[in-house]
Amino acid sequence: MTENRVQKFANDFYQQFGLNLEQQIPGNQPNKLIAFANRIERIVYEEIKEKCPTFRHTRLSAMQRDAIWRVCLEQAYYQLTNYDMNVFVGIDPVSGSTIPLDEIRGRAFSPLARKMLVNAGLFYAGIYLRSADDKPFTSFWED
Repeated sequence: MTENRVQKFANDFYQQFGLNLEQQIPGNQPNKLIAFANRIERIVYEEIKEKCPTFRHTRLSAMQRDAIWRVCLEQAYYQLTNYDMNVFVGIDPVSGSTIPLDEIRGRAFSPLARKMLVNAGLFYAGIYLRSADDKPFTSFWED
């Protein structure tokens, strides 16, 4: 995301959840907000591409773009409220046993965000002509 988009992301996050994203992200690195927003965007894109391998961001409707934006906000809130299960080791510190990988994967992505993607039709894995969209992948949020 560009700096303008990251600032809009932080503002929208504050409006929706009442939390200052700069204060919620641990650490004092100057680019922590940019890194966090880019990670959230990458997680959301990978979740969509896992369910819909034919996904191309150049073919999105305005409603789908808005849904992805809201999903990014929801996933950010989910990760801040819980923690990033994508980097979770998988060992239960209480019992010392390992947690099944399917359970970790199930907890890594917000259930509400997943439902929002389904409702926006972004998990549809239908067929369309790939040759019509030969543009290389770029960031969705480029200005």
